Amino acid sequence: MKRLVGKQFIVALTILLCAPLALAGLLEDGITAQNRGDMMKALTNFRQLAAQGDADGQFRLSLMYSGGRGVAADNQEAVRLLRLAAKQNHGDAQSNLGVAYNKGRGVTPNIVRAHMWFSVSALSGNPDAATNREVAERRMTPQQVDRKSTRLN
Repeated sequence: MKRLVGKQFIVALTILLCAPLALAGLLEDGITAQNRGDMMKALTNFRQLAAQGDADGQFRLSLMYSGGRGVAADNQEAVRLLRLAAKQNHGDAQSNLGVAYNKGRGVTPNIVRAHMWFSVSALSGNPDAATNREVAERRMTPQQVDRKSTRLN
């Protein structure tokens, strides 16, 4: 009985340790397929990753929806996927969510929310987000700046 439990533990541990490698393989294969112009393979891989909660897969799939590459353009679906990835601290997804709020792509335009997402992304180390945050802040009214300060504290 102990040997059976020990073997089951080893099998479970092996599966847990190999799962990230399989996801990384799907991501790399999807990126390679996309670069080759094989949007169906990229879409299949990114959908599978996104369904498994992988932030990179969610982000890559959002780019396909926002640009209409391999799928019909759907900014609302792109934003839904960006939110999922952004909640997992994906810096590029956070920045792109800021762009969506700034430009009103898939969401109602909201400069305060755009500024917030640029700020969060900048904290994740995204230098472009810091620049975008500064541009957004210059477009904000004094009341919006006050509201922003209240929200972030």
